[in-house]
Amino acid sequence: MQENIEKLEAIRTEIIHVLSKVKPDDRTRITSDSWNIKDIISHLNNWLVLDIDHLESLKQSKEAYWEPDMEKFNTGGVAQRKTRDWQDVRQEFSQLNQKIIDLYRSLSEDLWHKTFTKTHSLTPEESLKEEINHWNHHFKSIQFGLK
Repeated sequence: MQENIEKLEAIRTEIIHVLSKVKPDDRTRITSDSWNIKDIISHLNNWLVLDIDHLESLKQSKEAYWEPDMEKFNTGGVAQRKTRDWQDVRQEFSQLNQKIIDLYRSLSEDLWHKTFTKTHSLTPEESLKEEINHWNHHFKSIQFGLK
């Protein structure tokens, strides 16, 4: 697990570094995902909030909330951050990332293979791998948008 946490941390560091250099005109440039760079970060933030909730619920032995409509969830997360400024969305990304990394690091061994809900089979181990793939996908889109 430690290796995957380090991968997540490395991607986080790369994304934050690139975001610190994004010029104001580039923030609204459409990427390969049909979103602009700020929208991508808003989307990732929305997922981070949900994933943090999953991990916190698991640590407290509570049933985690499972989003029933992913399309609505994705568009809603971007929409709710539309009026927020770039620095706010970027800062939220940095803070949420640190929080999720800290949560992954603090998980006891017995929780890594436990499911978040009774109705879905996702575990923290699988979630971490998905997170890495998700961030890599969107990082490539950010890089594409900056070309």
